[in-house]
Amino acid sequence: MTEAQQAYDLLPKEIQKKLPSLDETAELRSSEMPVIVKLFHAPTGFRWYIGAGEHIVYDEPEVFSRPDGKGGVEEITVTEDWLLFGWCDLNMGFPELGYVSLNELRACHEGQVGLKALPVERDLHFNKDGKITLQDVIDGKAN
Repeated sequence: MTEAQQAYDLLPKEIQKKLPSLDETAELRSSEMPVIVKLFHAPTGFRWYIGAGEHIVYDEPEVFSRPDGKGGVEEITVTEDWLLFGWCDLNMGFPELGYVSLNELRACHEGQVGLKALPVERDLHFNKDGKITLQDVIDGKAN
């Protein structure tokens, strides 16, 4: 697999294994929670610094609507997802700690045109030593 292909694999098995559950990190301060993975959308400057997550399997398939790229909407059915927690910066001037769905991240570029049609990527070189915490990101000590 090329480096570019790896970047589009947002949550590979080795990252899933490192990711603590939402319950495990619920009582941690941001200075105690390491950032496990950084995801970004280069054309918009959106960034997500993820410190925890949980795999969700739906009892019944969930139906979501998304742009079809032709001015309309299509429905997709999913049976599982990941709920991720971390520092979310949508480049609007007020980043915050919050939750994001992996399926939402995978679909956010769909229906866009030009550079915005590029998918979200994983930063393959971010926090290799595991020392960067959410507080470091909040304080602007890590990008």
